Amino acid sequence: MKKMIEFLDEDRERVMTGLKSAGTPEAAQKVLEKETDRLLLQYNEECTSVRVRDAAAGMMQAVRSSIPMLDSTGEARVWHSEDSGAGGSTAGTGNKRAGLSMILLGIGAALTAAAFFVPALSAGGAATVLSLMKMILLPAAGGGCLYLAGRTAGKNVRIGVGTGKGTGTERIEILIDPEKLWSSLRGALMVVDRNLEITREEEAVEHRKTLTARNSPGAFSGEEIELFSGLLEMADADNPQMASDIRYYLHRREVDVIEWSQQYSAWFEMLPSMSGKGPGGAGEVMTIRPALAQKGKLLKKGLAVR
Repeated sequence: MKKMIEFLDEDRERVMTGLKSAGTPEAAQKVLEKETDRLLLQYNEECTSVRVRDAAAGMMQAVRSSIPMLDSTGEARVWHSEDSGAGGSTAGTGNKRAGLSMILLGIGAALTAAAFFVPALSAGGAATVLSLMKMILLPAAGGGCLYLAGRTAGKNVRIGVGTGKGTGTERIEILIDPEKLWSSLRGALMVVDRNLEITREEEAVEHRKTLTARNSPGAFSGEEIELFSGLLEMADADNPQMASDIRYYLHRREVDVIEWSQQYSAWFEMLPSMSGKGPGGAGEVMTIRPALAQKGKLLKKGLAVR
């Protein structure tokens, strides 16, 4: 299946277009966050391992959280303009904008305040008009002026430079560097891909171990032990050839079939004889169902009668 970085390379044109049009670090951050979400969705559509998908989700969340810390600073542009005037004068576009901003700010504040203090002078139509002005028109006009004041004050910030005749202003503009952000994200995804590869390798090793354990000669489930124990009990009584075949099969699977003896008496359940004597005489014990053991470990208790 594809790696994260391969999905990213397929999206290069779209991501670079978004970064170039971002304009601000915050907008560029949104572009990269959206891309990490898209990459994880594409990856999960192809990945069939739940373990690897969970790992990918955690790693991509870490990448997404680190995006605000990426360096997006690019080229710095300085715009310079000369203003004519008497020595020491710095009057120009910057001061004009500042003056306009103060005028708009004053108008906006006055209109907004008026919205709270215009009284309803009379009932009827006049009161309705005044109420409309108070609730809608005045706040809207005031808010608009305040917004324009802020835009005017913040747009094209200029710094006064020089002294005397020929004083000018400068505007400094810091641009976003799409290539730098692209390289940072790509480097992070290379680390993600390596960690996901390690996760896949670990899962494959564990899967092979499980298969080996299931197919090993001595691997038996509880259900299998119960089945062969019951078959031996029936075959010993009715079909000696089948009993011999079962014993041989269990021997090939490294399972020992043990008849009762004093040495292994703890591995058997004892049933009392109906006549009070053993089948072959007093004190004799007969195995009804052999015990099953493997490498000295009891798998299934046998059954005997004394």
